[in-house]
Formats: sequence, C-alpha cells, structure tokens
Amino acid sequence: MEQPRRVLRSDAERNRASILEAFTELLASDGPDVPLYRVAQRAGVGQATLYRHFPERSLLAVAVFDQRLDRIAELAEHRAGDPRAFIDIMRDLILEEARTPGLLRLLGGGSAGQRRLRRLTRRARGLLAKPLREGQVAGIVRPDLRMDDLHILFTMVEGAVQEADPASRRRIGLRALDLLFRGVAEPGQWTAYTSR
Repeated sequence: MEQPRRVLRSDAERNRASILEAFTELLASDGPDVPLYRVAQRAGVGQATLYRHFPERSLLAVAVFDQRLDRIAELAEHRAGDPRAFIDIMRDLILEEARTPGLLRLLGGGSAGQRRLRRLTRRARGLLAKPLREGQVAGIVRPDLRMDDLHILFTMVEGAVQEADPASRRRIGLRALDLLFRGVAEPGQWTAYTSR
C-alpha cells in the first residue's frame, strides 16, 4: 500500500512546490521528455534535492496529477448539487490535459507506475461519480455516459495535442471540448451551456 506523503519542513515544502511548478511549466513548453536537470535549474534547487523528493520522473507526474485532483475535489465540493458541475470539471481537466500533453503517459512509468495509476484512477472516479450522476439526473449529461468513457475522452485529447506547438494547444483543447461535449451532453444542452 502506498504511504501517505509525510509532512515536510517549510523549506522542504517550498522546494517541493517549486519543483512541481517548474516541471509543469516545462512539461507545457517542452513536453514530457524534458531533462530533469532543467527542472532542478528552473526550480532553483540542486539535482540532489530534486531526486530526494522525486527519485523517478513518474513521481513528478503523479504529484502534478494529485494537485490537479485536489483542485477538482475543491470544485466538486463547492459546486455540490449543481447539475452543471460535471461539465465544468471536465472542461477544466481537458484544458489542463491540452496544456500539459504527455502527463498521462508519464503516470504509468517507473517501478510502481501501474499501482500509482490505479490509485489516481480510483481517486478521479470517486471525485467525478457524484457530479456525473447529478448531471445525468438533471438531463444535462447523456444517461449512458460511463466512467470508462472518460478515459477514452482524455486519450483522444492527448492524441490531438501531442504534436501541437504550445501556442496551438488551448485552441485544439477548446475544439476538442466542443466536439466531445456534443457527445457527452444531451441534445440541446451543450449549446445552452456555451451560450451562458
């Protein structure tokens, strides 16, 4: 069983946050194969510090994705009972995926990648289940949409932005959203949603 992240001293926590911010920025600009020494340079830490926090590249991806899920958890809690929350959450997730292509591929890497990926998948499903159900009950989300379909959606978006230059990714992500939500929403609901 994966151990919970230990409480860090304030300077160690700052270093960790700087590393994650640097990695996310470089992932967005240079892709998933960015050399880790550049992550350390951008974060203003030594390579030893980087490897102390993240001995594998996949652990950086896991931490970034956990941060993303933390934001989704806050949004889901804040919007509890709002039947449109699911579409907002999906929009945020898809635009983040468009901004940082390759993150999903990195999640499964490393010595325990598949185990970590299963944990993150369980967490994501848990966060999305209630908003999805509420959207379906309200007739905003098509009733036959399943959790397994969401993996297909994210894989499609990642494929669409994988070779795109950073300046084009948001545009592609927005276009993907339009195409995807025409399949996710009940007929008429996506048009009503975008005109709000």
